[in-house]
Amino acid sequence: MGYFRCVMVLAMVLPLASLARADGIRFLPDDAQIACRAILPQCFTREGWHRLCQNDPTMAKAHPVACRQAADGLKDAVD
Repeated sequence: MGYFRCVMVLAMVLPLASLARADGIRFLPDDAQIACRAILPQCFTREGWHRLCQNDPTMAKAHPVACRQAADGLKDAVD
């Protein structure tokens, strides 16, 4: 019974691991319907994350790389 539980837990956790990867920050596409409630870059559009970083210094401090990527992406879109 213990082995089966371990396999079930791994089966539930492994798909979530790709959302929390440290090597890449992903944002929702601009036309995406918001489907999650977490305060993570993958739950926001690039523009929405950028606004959050600008309006909340705590978020900017907690997620400096994602905030920088969101700002850079918006700057590239305007250029």
